[in-house]
Amino acid sequence: AQAIFTRSSIGVELRVRPAVLQSALACAMESISKRRKRTHDVMHANLRARELLIRLRGRRPSDDEVLEILEMLVIEKNKNRKNVMRPEDAEGVATMTLGLVRPRAAGDLEVSIKTPGLQDVCALLGAWVHADGVDAVPFTSIT
Repeated sequence: AQAIFTRSSIGVELRVRPAVLQSALACAMESISKRRKRTHDVMHANLRARELLIRLRGRRPSDDEVLEILEMLVIEKNKNRKNVMRPEDAEGVATMTLGLVRPRAAGDLEVSIKTPGLQDVCALLGAWVHADGVDAVPFTSIT
């Protein structure tokens, strides 16, 4: 057994083998490390997007400027996107939806889980989508 549970008059005791505990701690540390990296990447990308927006002064950002911001983000592969064409051997598609989404299980719109902290990235992408001299194109999300 990986863990041994015993019950006594003072409560429940859990004894875990050292190898199991070490493995669990390693998994927990890896998870924390990934969350910290994502938080850092989000903050850095959003700060850089804000700097670009200030410098642009209403001008449409170039493809290279937008690519610079996107490359700062960790965009995970989604294995559940069945409606996206990709090579047969691909394990998923790198995707991130920013803005408003409608979850399949619920009917109400909500802010996507990846959006918080990326407001300036969203604004930069919105500015990039609109061609110079063209009226605004309304949208609720960018994937």
